Amino acid sequence: RLSLVIEQLGALAEQTEPNPESRIKNLLKEQQRIDAEIASIREGKFEILADERALERARELVSLSDELANDFSQVRTSFQELNRKLRESIVENEGSRGDVLQSVFDGVDVISESEEGRTFRAFWRLLTDPEQSMELEVALEQILSRDFSEQLDRRERRFLLQLTRILLERGEHVHEVLQHFARGLKQFVQSREYQEQRRINKLLKLAQRNALEIKNDINLFKEVGYTLTLSSSKIASLSQWTLHDPSLDEVDSDIQQADDAEISLESIG
Repeated sequence: RLSLVIEQLGALAEQTEPNPESRIKNLLKEQQRIDAEIASIREGKFEILADERALERARELVSLSDELANDFSQVRTSFQELNRKLRESIVENEGSRGDVLQSVFDGVDVISESEEGRTFRAFWRLLTDPEQSMELEVALEQILSRDFSEQLDRRERRFLLQLTRILLERGEHVHEVLQHFARGLKQFVQSREYQEQRRINKLLKLAQRNALEIKNDINLFKEVGYTLTLSSSKIASLSQWTLHDPSLDEVDSDIQQADDAEISLESIG
């Protein structure tokens, strides 16, 4: 999708370019297309994409780019699921060293080297490639300078203006999540936390096996000779609640008139 967005933006910028020399430069840069087409452009025989079609293409690109930006949440979810599965693989492996565990001990970044990790790294390299980024920026500037772009609404123009920044910000966030999961998995192994998780996992499986073995011999109401103290909380019906009356907390604000004091000049003196 990213490759398609960059390619289509470049194509739209070229097809709406009124300057023949700029078209020739782009054509030569893109593996020197047919000489006859270059000659016809030099002679001024070229067609500029109609405003209606250019506007339609621009809106298609806005929609495609918007879908691309929203895909980052799905990528994050994919890494979360991968991180969970790798931890489960380490805990549930009964051997001394499972494949994932051995890879982590060998210093391999298991999450980054997974299929999802390699795919995202390739995407990230494409997104942060200086040449690709420059081509994308130039194409966006050219498209937004065309007359037809004035027919785009405010949201569409703002989205195109901020497209590169939006993709980089969301991609960087996913990149940070990827690194966080990789470090967390490595710390999970190095701190021997996985051994405690394995111990708990074995105890749970043992309890389940024992329960299955005796399920036909002991029913729910049979005394087992063990008292388990359960925590509890007091339960009250909503009908027992009473509404708070704010008037009960009001303070009497009336000002009492004090009696005149008996005083004279002589007493003051």
